[in-house]
Amino acid sequence: DLLAAVQVAAKAFEHDANSGHRALLIVTDGERSEGALDEAVAAAAQSGMPIFALGVGTEQGAFVPPDTMLAADSGATWHLDNIGRPVVSRLRAEELQRIAEATNGRYAQWDDPRAVATIATGIQKLAARPLGVETQEEPDERFQWPLAVAILLAMPELPAMGNLYWAT
Repeated sequence: DLLAAVQVAAKAFEHDANSGHRALLIVTDGERSEGALDEAVAAAAQSGMPIFALGVGTEQGAFVPPDTMLAADSGATWHLDNIGRPVVSRLRAEELQRIAEATNGRYAQWDDPRAVATIATGIQKLAARPLGVETQEEPDERFQWPLAVAILLAMPELPAMGNLYWAT
């Protein structure tokens, strides 16, 4: 669901006032199941969040392999929809290109190394910044000085304490 991906990314970055270092990378076939994607894409573009899309699959389509955990239990060879039919996934490259262009991002198909390199270049152009900084004060350990003074002051008493110990 492309709409959910864009909305979750926008929600994650909504309190981040600095644009220029945030982006969304989606690895998808481009099919969307529900919702008005255009509004979410426009909001992402307005907030300065480019969307980089890596298209996976073919335009002819193919059956989706089953989830390995479910396949072991059910014996299914393909992922099935809610009425038991095998799900066919088709690459929607035009949709992904439109989304990437609308947000100043880039699109590449998974099997084109040169195009994938353009996505990597686009991501590298984003400003880098730390995700979080936490300062912690480390106390200066100075207990050694009073301890040394206490030991020095107790040294004359050590022989007497030793005799007392052995005498009992």
